[in-house]
Amino acid sequence: MKRLLLFLLGNILLAGLYYASARAGLSLATVNPSVTPVWPGTGIAIAALLLFRPRLWPGVWAGAFWVNYTTLHELMTAAGIASGNTLEGLVAIVLIRQFAGGTRVFERSVGVFRYILYAAVIGCATGATIGVSVLQVAGKVLWPDYGLTWLTWWLGDAVSALTVAPLIVVWSTRPPAVRRVARVTELGALIVVATGVSLAQWGPWLPVAVNRLPMGYIVIPSLLWSAFRFYQHGAVTVVFITCAIAVWGTLAGRGPFAVADFSTALLLLQSFSGTLAVTGLIMAAVVAEHSRVEAVQRESEHRLRQLAESEQAARREAELASRTKDHFLAVLSHELRTPLTPVLLILSLLKRRTDLANDLKEDLQTIERNVELEARLIDDLLDLTRVARGKLQLSRETTDVHALMIRALEICGRPEGVDVDVDLSAKDHVVRGDPARLQQVFWNLLTNARKFTPRGGTIRVRSRNSQERKVRFEVSDTGIGIDPQLLPKLFNAFEQGDELRAKKAGGLGLGLAISRALVVAHGGNLTAASAGKNRGSTFVVELPTLEQPAGRTPPTPQPTPSVDQRAAATTTPARSLNVLLVEDDQPTQRAMSRLLTEMGHTFRVARSVRTALDLASREHFDLLISDLGLPDGSGHDLMRALRRRSPDSIRAICVSGYGMEDDIRKSREAGFNQHLTKPISLDRLEAVIAKVTETTAPRAG
Repeated sequence: MKRLLLFLLGNILLAGLYYASARAGLSLATVNPSVTPVWPGTGIAIAALLLFRPRLWPGVWAGAFWVNYTTLHELMTAAGIASGNTLEGLVAIVLIRQFAGGTRVFERSVGVFRYILYAAVIGCATGATIGVSVLQVAGKVLWPDYGLTWLTWWLGDAVSALTVAPLIVVWSTRPPAVRRVARVTELGALIVVATGVSLAQWGPWLPVAVNRLPMGYIVIPSLLWSAFRFYQHGAVTVVFITCAIAVWGTLAGRGPFAVADFSTALLLLQSFSGTLAVTGLIMAAVVAEHSRVEAVQRESEHRLRQLAESEQAARREAELASRTKDHFLAVLSHELRTPLTPVLLILSLLKRRTDLANDLKEDLQTIERNVELEARLIDDLLDLTRVARGKLQLSRETTDVHALMIRALEICGRPEGVDVDVDLSAKDHVVRGDPARLQQVFWNLLTNARKFTPRGGTIRVRSRNSQERKVRFEVSDTGIGIDPQLLPKLFNAFEQGDELRAKKAGGLGLGLAISRALVVAHGGNLTAASAGKNRGSTFVVELPTLEQPAGRTPPTPQPTPSVDQRAAATTTPARSLNVLLVEDDQPTQRAMSRLLTEMGHTFRVARSVRTALDLASREHFDLLISDLGLPDGSGHDLMRALRRRSPDSIRAICVSGYGMEDDIRKSREAGFNQHLTKPISLDRLEAVIAKVTETTAPRAG
């Protein structure tokens, strides 16, 4: 019941409003009592049907019928004209709702163009055609007058659709963005200026000679102001004010359209009004679109800035986390390595004694092997970090990989009860690579083969040239094999397979992951294959080789003695050195002191930077051996102070548990000739001392 009452009330109000506006329009009828160039009812009807849906069409029909009946006093003619007036609104509304965005039709330029087509052209042409045709059938319009009558009817409806309907729809559907006092003040100023400019053209205050001048264009600045600052709200308001004042002035015989023929004056006025309305609507829509695009762009830029700031913050956090992790690993490495140094040094000294029983020598070898394994685990952790961060550095040089494989075989030794079959038949076996890293790869593969091959098994090492400029190494065994499900994950870090394999392997499962990364860094590849459990496995390393000069045969590979081996050949130094030993860890200090005594050197011990500088100022030293972490500073501080006193007066070796690339670089930048990473053996220390002191060249790095 309530909905019915609202429906009836809405139609009654619309019918009354339509009748009143139409009656005012018909008061200006010229070519026919029922035809006028000013017809506000069309705009009211389109706005009502668009805002409240087509269910209000009875109100349009009733208002149109009553105004035409009271004018013509012919029932059928009034009904026909009313049907045309109603149909023009319905046609326009259906098309606008379907294809132009409904009540949002004026927000986009394409919507405005479609509104002009559907409402002002198609809809109004429908109403004009039906209305004039009904009048012609009723004998109210003669055929010779049909064209002018139709044009007058259509123009009145079209101008109303372009001026009245947009004003109602725009102000009813969306409030203007004038919440601030300054914007409200500006809108008021715009309305005052637009009204004043229109009155200047059509008002009674200027002389007739001036008033009749064709200056209708003076309203354009106000229209531009309204469109650029207030978009659709401003444009439809200025257009309506200007057109209303223009109609009032023209009816009073003022303005550029007040010509002798009243009908012609109204046609000229409505043409001007229609043009002004089309211009304002399109301009406002374009400016509003541009404003929305700018707003979206600003929002996008704001979001991009936020994303960039978030990304930068995340990057800073990641870099901080990475630095924290590096620092943690460096400290962890230092703390794990430092206790191993005195152990390994004392083992080195004990191994050189000739009065030890055989079983004790075996025990010492067991201890040494496990200490070296512990050091290898630490190195693997650091290598994995370098690989993950892309900081794995290679010292490339021309290298005979056969010699590296032979050296790796010598280090691993021949496992008891296992045959080792070696066939290095590749003719092209010289590569550009890092010898230490490649030997590390071979050592890992051979160590794995040794671990997983039981007594009575066989380990085979083969090399051949699988294709031009490639050398291929195969390390195969007849051991426990690899589960097919494990093969795809075999080179993942910390992957050790099933429990049996993990127990046999020991360690952390990093060796193969690091080995593959090293081989790939050399431009090669490392793969694995196995027929299954207890059927052995084969690891294949492929590396690019260097081109050999024509007619030149690569040298026959010979075992390459290591630096440690060269140093171990003698325990007597070429000359006795005066050494400044700076070390605050007492176990390491005692072990280093015994070692230097064993080597025949004299030495003084300092436990801090200050003590070391005092000793260096009073006494000449041939060699400095210093730890980095000291109670009152660092070994770097000490080295820089000594270099400032006399740049090349002393050779220097840094001994530290910090062994990352940055640590080595900083040591060399500080002035150390060599950086030794703990734990160190006697052989290694002897070799480095010999290398540092055998030349008078400036410090390394």
